[in-house]
Amino acid sequence: MAEAGAAVAGVALLAVMLLVVGAVCGRFFFHYSIRGAFEITEFLLVLVTILAVAYTQVSREHISIQFVVGRWSTRKQAALDVVYSLVGMAFFSLIIKQGAEQALIDLQTGHISHLLHIPVFLFKFMIPVGGSLMVLVLLVDFFRYFQQVARGK
Repeated sequence: MAEAGAAVAGVALLAVMLLVVGAVCGRFFFHYSIRGAFEITEFLLVLVTILAVAYTQVSREHISIQFVVGRWSTRKQAALDVVYSLVGMAFFSLIIKQGAEQALIDLQTGHISHLLHIPVFLFKFMIPVGGSLMVLVLLVDFFRYFQQVARGK
């Protein structure tokens, strides 16, 4: 599932790139701007950010401090990863809760973007979706690291 989120994030990033290049070239060469380019870019960057986080965790690409922890035994590293997983799940649970609340408020109030009148809740609902993917990944990590600690490996 994290791969699907990353694929959507990749498509959104490609769309952002094309939109920005098109807006800049349009303004520079043709004195024409793409209406709503900034708004669309803002919305798409939400998708890029929140949907790519879980995949980054799966592929172990998040920043870590290896020069300190790398000297520890595998069991100590796994114990620290258990703590990291728990803290991460708590943090992303808050993101899910707040993102869902904000999306529901925007849905109920009918909040739309200023220029293109796009419903904002559509993109804000992606925050709990991406957060849920991250919590699932962290839950799998938690059990894997917990097993390593329990086995003593």
